[in-house]
Amino acid sequence: MTLASYENVESALRFISPDFEEREEWVKIGMAVKDGLNGEGFDLFDSWSKGSDSYQSHDAKDTWRSIKAGGGVTVGTLFYLAGENGWKPDTTAEPETEQQRLKREAERKARTQKEARAKTTKSKQAIAKVEKLLNTAVQASENHPYLMNKGVGVNYTFSFSIQQVSLCLHSPNYISAIQT
Repeated sequence: MTLASYENVESALRFISPDFEEREEWVKIGMAVKDGLNGEGFDLFDSWSKGSDSYQSHDAKDTWRSIKAGGGVTVGTLFYLAGENGWKPDTTAEPETEQQRLKREAERKARTQKEARAKTTKSKQAIAKVEKLLNTAVQASENHPYLMNKGVGVNYTFSFSIQQVSLCLHSPNYISAIQT
Protein backbone atom coordinates (compact mmCIF):
# COMPACT_ATOMS: atom_id res chain seq x y z
CA MET A 1 0.00 0.00 0.00
CA THR A 2 1.33 3.45 -0.84
CA LEU A 3 0.73 6.55 1.22
CA ALA A 4 -1.86 7.84 -1.28
CA SER A 5 -4.23 4.93 -0.77
CA TYR A 6 -7.99 5.33 -0.69
CA GLU A 7 -7.91 4.52 3.02
CA ASN A 8 -5.27 7.13 3.86
CA VAL A 9 -7.03 9.83 1.81
CA GLU A 10 -10.31 9.00 3.53
CA SER A 11 -8.61 9.02 6.93
CA ALA A 12 -6.86 12.35 6.26
CA LEU A 13 -10.14 14.00 5.23
CA ARG A 14 -11.55 13.27 8.69
CA PHE A 15 -8.94 15.66 10.13
CA ILE A 16 -9.91 18.59 7.91
CA SER A 17 -13.10 20.61 8.29
CA PRO A 18 -14.94 21.23 5.01
CA ASP A 19 -15.95 24.69 6.28
CA PHE A 20 -13.41 27.05 4.75
CA GLU A 21 -13.67 30.82 4.71
CA GLU A 22 -12.37 30.82 1.15
CA ARG A 23 -13.88 28.54 -1.49
CA GLU A 24 -10.44 28.13 -3.08
CA GLU A 25 -9.25 26.18 -0.03
CA TRP A 26 -12.14 23.73 -0.41
CA VAL A 27 -11.29 23.37 -4.11
CA LYS A 28 -7.65 22.61 -3.21
CA ILE A 29 -8.81 19.66 -1.13
CA GLY A 30 -10.74 18.34 -4.13
CA MET A 31 -7.64 18.78 -6.29
CA ALA A 32 -5.54 16.92 -3.73
CA VAL A 33 -8.00 14.03 -3.49
CA LYS A 34 -8.26 13.74 -7.28
CA ASP A 35 -4.48 13.83 -7.60
CA GLY A 36 -3.89 11.24 -4.90
CA LEU A 37 -6.41 8.80 -6.32
CA ASN A 38 -5.46 9.25 -9.99
CA GLY A 39 -8.64 11.02 -11.02
CA GLU A 40 -10.92 8.98 -8.80
CA GLY A 41 -12.33 9.76 -5.37
CA PHE A 42 -15.36 11.94 -6.04
CA ASP A 43 -17.33 9.88 -3.54
CA LEU A 44 -14.82 10.77 -0.81
CA PHE A 45 -14.71 14.45 -1.74
CA ASP A 46 -18.50 14.68 -1.92
CA SER A 47 -19.06 12.83 1.34
CA TRP A 48 -16.49 15.02 3.11
CA SER A 49 -17.99 18.19 1.58
CA LYS A 50 -21.45 17.29 2.92
CA GLY A 51 -20.12 18.13 6.39
CA SER A 52 -20.17 21.82 5.48
CA ASP A 53 -23.14 24.06 6.22
CA SER A 54 -22.74 25.55 2.74
CA TYR A 55 -22.74 22.17 0.91
CA GLN A 56 -24.41 22.18 -2.50
CA SER A 57 -24.45 18.91 -4.43
CA HIS A 58 -24.19 20.61 -7.82
CA ASP A 59 -21.21 22.72 -6.64
CA ALA A 60 -19.35 19.59 -5.58
CA LYS A 61 -20.07 17.87 -8.93
CA ASP A 62 -19.20 20.93 -11.03
CA THR A 63 -16.04 21.59 -9.06
CA TRP A 64 -14.91 17.97 -9.34
CA ARG A 65 -15.45 18.00 -13.12
CA SER A 66 -13.50 21.24 -13.44
CA ILE A 67 -10.43 19.88 -11.63
CA LYS A 68 -7.83 18.97 -14.23
CA ALA A 69 -4.81 16.73 -13.90
CA GLY A 70 -1.58 18.52 -13.17
CA GLY A 71 -3.33 21.46 -11.56
CA GLY A 72 -0.42 22.10 -9.22
CA VAL A 73 -2.02 20.76 -6.04
CA THR A 74 -1.05 17.24 -5.03
CA VAL A 75 -2.18 14.78 -2.39
CA GLY A 76 0.72 16.11 -0.33
CA THR A 77 -1.37 19.21 0.36
CA LEU A 78 -4.12 17.06 1.83
CA PHE A 79 -1.69 15.09 3.99
CA TYR A 80 0.05 18.26 5.17
CA LEU A 81 -3.20 19.96 6.21
CA ALA A 82 -4.46 16.80 7.92
CA GLY A 83 -1.10 16.40 9.66
CA GLU A 84 -1.42 19.95 10.99
CA ASN A 85 -4.55 18.70 12.75
CA GLY A 86 -2.98 15.55 14.17
CA TRP A 87 -3.48 13.04 11.36
CA LYS A 88 -0.93 10.26 11.02
CA PRO A 89 -0.75 8.04 7.94
CA ASP A 90 -1.40 4.33 8.16
CA THR A 91 1.87 2.87 9.44
CA THR A 92 1.59 -0.10 7.10
CA ALA A 93 2.03 2.20 4.11
CA GLU A 94 5.19 1.58 2.17
CA PRO A 95 7.18 4.17 0.26
CA GLU A 96 6.27 4.42 -3.39
CA THR A 97 8.60 2.46 -5.64
CA GLU A 98 10.10 3.99 -8.76
CA GLN A 99 7.90 1.68 -10.86
CA GLN A 100 4.77 2.86 -8.99
CA ARG A 101 5.80 6.50 -9.39
CA LEU A 102 6.36 6.06 -13.13
CA LYS A 103 3.00 4.33 -13.47
CA ARG A 104 1.25 7.11 -11.55
CA GLU A 105 2.94 9.76 -13.69
CA ALA A 106 1.99 7.91 -16.89
CA GLU A 107 -1.63 7.72 -15.70
CA ARG A 108 -1.62 11.43 -14.87
CA LYS A 109 -0.17 12.27 -18.29
CA ALA A 110 -2.76 10.09 -20.04
CA ARG A 111 -5.55 11.74 -18.04
CA THR A 112 -4.24 15.21 -18.94
CA GLN A 113 -4.09 14.30 -22.62
CA LYS A 114 -7.61 12.83 -22.51
CA GLU A 115 -8.93 16.02 -20.87
CA ALA A 116 -7.20 18.16 -23.52
CA ARG A 117 -8.76 16.08 -26.34
CA ALA A 118 -12.20 16.39 -24.72
CA LYS A 119 -11.78 20.16 -24.43
CA THR A 120 -10.78 20.41 -28.09
CA THR A 121 -13.78 18.33 -29.12
CA LYS A 122 -16.16 20.52 -27.07
CA SER A 123 -14.64 23.67 -28.59
CA LYS A 124 -15.07 22.34 -32.12
CA GLN A 125 -18.69 21.41 -31.35
CA ALA A 126 -19.36 24.89 -29.98
CA ILE A 127 -17.82 26.51 -33.05
CA ALA A 128 -19.89 24.32 -35.36
CA LYS A 129 -23.05 25.25 -33.46
CA VAL A 130 -22.26 28.96 -33.66
CA GLU A 131 -21.42 28.67 -37.37
CA LYS A 132 -24.80 27.03 -37.97
CA LEU A 133 -26.58 29.72 -35.95
CA LEU A 134 -24.78 32.52 -37.76
CA ASN A 135 -25.46 30.98 -41.18
CA THR A 136 -29.18 30.73 -40.46
CA ALA A 137 -29.56 34.04 -38.62
CA VAL A 138 -31.57 36.82 -40.20
CA GLN A 139 -31.48 40.47 -39.31
CA ALA A 140 -34.36 41.56 -37.11
CA SER A 141 -36.46 44.51 -38.13
CA GLU A 142 -36.28 47.73 -36.13
CA ASN A 143 -39.79 47.14 -34.80
CA HIS A 144 -39.08 43.61 -33.53
CA PRO A 145 -40.89 43.36 -30.14
CA TYR A 146 -37.86 42.02 -28.27
CA LEU A 147 -35.53 44.74 -29.56
CA MET A 148 -38.11 47.43 -28.86
CA ASN A 149 -38.65 46.13 -25.32
CA LYS A 150 -34.90 46.14 -24.67
CA GLY A 151 -34.34 49.48 -26.35
CA VAL A 152 -31.79 47.95 -28.72
CA GLY A 153 -31.38 48.94 -32.35
CA VAL A 154 -30.60 46.52 -35.15
CA ASN A 155 -27.00 47.68 -35.61
CA TYR A 156 -24.68 44.78 -35.04
CA THR A 157 -21.14 43.57 -35.65
CA PHE A 158 -19.99 39.99 -36.08
CA SER A 159 -16.43 38.88 -35.52
CA PHE A 160 -15.84 35.25 -36.34
CA SER A 161 -12.84 32.95 -36.56
CA ILE A 162 -12.18 29.27 -36.02
CA GLN A 163 -10.20 29.99 -32.83
CA GLN A 164 -12.71 32.30 -31.19
CA VAL A 165 -16.29 33.26 -31.75
CA SER A 166 -17.56 36.61 -30.64
CA LEU A 167 -20.73 38.48 -31.30
CA CYS A 168 -21.19 42.08 -30.39
CA LEU A 169 -24.61 43.68 -30.51
CA HIS A 170 -24.55 47.41 -30.12
CA SER A 171 -26.63 50.51 -30.26
CA PRO A 172 -26.04 53.98 -28.78
CA ASN A 173 -27.53 52.79 -25.46
CA TYR A 174 -26.55 49.15 -25.24
CA ILE A 175 -23.53 46.91 -25.81
CA SER A 176 -23.50 43.17 -25.36
CA ALA A 177 -20.68 40.77 -26.19
CA ILE A 178 -20.84 37.01 -26.38
CA GLN A 179 -17.67 34.95 -26.57
CA THR A 180 -16.97 31.24 -26.65
